[in-house]
Amino acid sequence: MRVLIIGPILPYLGGRTTGGVAMDCTNQAIYLKKNNVEVAIIAHNTFSNQKYRQYKGINIYYFPKKTLFMLHSIYNLISNDYFAKVVKYTKIVGILKAFKMIGRMYTIKRAIRDFKPDLIHIHDVIYFPEIKYLTNNIPIVVTVHALTSLSSLYTSKSEVRIHKLVYRKSFKELKYVVTVSEYMKEKLNKHYKGHIHIINNHVEFNHNIYKISPNKKNDYSTLIYIGHLKKGKGIYDLIKVANILKNKLKFRLIIVGDGEEKSNLYKEIKKNKLGEIVNIYGQVEHEEIFKLLDFADLFVTCSYGETWGNVLFEAFSKGVPVVAYDNTVMREVIPNYAGLLAKDRDLEDFSQKVLCALNTNWNRKRIKRYAYEHSWEKGITDFINYFKYVLENEDYLKKKRSRS
Repeated sequence: MRVLIIGPILPYLGGRTTGGVAMDCTNQAIYLKKNNVEVAIIAHNTFSNQKYRQYKGINIYYFPKKTLFMLHSIYNLISNDYFAKVVKYTKIVGILKAFKMIGRMYTIKRAIRDFKPDLIHIHDVIYFPEIKYLTNNIPIVVTVHALTSLSSLYTSKSEVRIHKLVYRKSFKELKYVVTVSEYMKEKLNKHYKGHIHIINNHVEFNHNIYKISPNKKNDYSTLIYIGHLKKGKGIYDLIKVANILKNKLKFRLIIVGDGEEKSNLYKEIKKNKLGEIVNIYGQVEHEEIFKLLDFADLFVTCSYGETWGNVLFEAFSKGVPVVAYDNTVMREVIPNYAGLLAKDRDLEDFSQKVLCALNTNWNRKRIKRYAYEHSWEKGITDFINYFKYVLENEDYLKKKRSRS
């Protein structure tokens, strides 16, 4: 079986993001390869450093860099026979998207020609129409991680209009759709009426890295948040919670991550005189996260919405319990033996749940076992079995053999 994955990749492979989807695409490729599946990736990190063309037997293709973008577009206009398909598609997405799309389509067509995949797995619906036009009846599986691009809270209004058009067209034609949680399936059912298969996100579980460290003997508690520094993650709520707790608890709050609100967050910390309590570490190497989790008594997140939450399972893998708002997917992913849920947007209740969690005798080994059940080591078989089902359902491999 030969699988072509299209999605973002982690920086050490040449990507530019450390988000959950980049982690999923990268680890999915690595663990498929470990299970004797031939894999290639098209990295849609347009501004990636394009570090590798191959990594541990995985072929990597990249969408054109910004500086080469116009040259790619002109070349494709002149020399490729699928420009008519691009023109047809631009009736949907608009002329402004045409040139960018041509550069992407050049990469997609080259990857399909060189790698000859049996199945294509896309981690973003937005690319489905382009790939559908370029494939020769190759089965396509799409994983929908979120629908944030359909909301003006996360995307510009003009982008939202384009995304809605593309999603509407795609959902009419999609046959194999995967999503990451029951919560996302319920949301997705409003847009897509076909069958939706659930495969949870997984965490990379290195048994040495994820060894539970003994509790540190400090005279204060250590709370940790890991994630993007943006409003939707509730980072200002975290600062308000720290302000409430500063007279009730001796603690430190470690914030790990980067984002557009970082400078404003520093101002908020200074304004509330929390400089000795709250520390922003910025973006760190992935393995450094687990060293920081060694010192954590509790993982805290005031996120206003998640579709799964990979970082929660990274905390669980170190036996660290979680306190979060009771919203979106949180009740589905945080069992009562692994954390506490506070009323959504209720800062006082969140603060009380932090105090309660710090006074609870958690079974850290049980929390770690729960994380292991969602490891790539165990979970990759979910993808392999689903891909086999798709290929058998399409009778694709038999048709391929008969053609050759």
